[in-house]
Amino acid sequence: MQSLRFKALEKLTSNPTEIKVEGSTKVTGIFNENVFTLKTAREFLSDEAYKSLLASTKGGKKIDRNMGNQIANGLRAWAESKGVTHFTHWFQPLTGLSAEKHDSFFTFKAMVLLLKSLKAVLNSTRTGCIQFSKWWVKSNV
Repeated sequence: MQSLRFKALEKLTSNPTEIKVEGSTKVTGIFNENVFTLKTAREFLSDEAYKSLLASTKGGKKIDRNMGNQIANGLRAWAESKGVTHFTHWFQPLTGLSAEKHDSFFTFKAMVLLLKSLKAVLNSTRTGCIQFSKWWVKSNV
């Protein structure tokens, strides 16, 4: 008997579908579309936060903590509007090396909702429900 995983992979690869990409085919049409620019910042930040960001980028002034939080929230709202679920903070300390921090926008509440909806889907098949229940018990003990 074939496992559910192999059946799913076989189904996915047996009927390849053509994927249509919408939007411009020119590089100039798509370049910079996923960058949080000052123009984008204007849409997602309050006037005060935008002016603070502008003063920092153009004049090198420091951003105070309250404005920093507003800018971070605006950046997150923009990213989530683009469908982003994960992000990477890439930095280069003065050691000559680089480092990365990977994180996600998922919260515990979102994960619980995801697991509940997955359980509802798997409940439609007896085998899936049993497999999910065993996994659920193992991972929540």
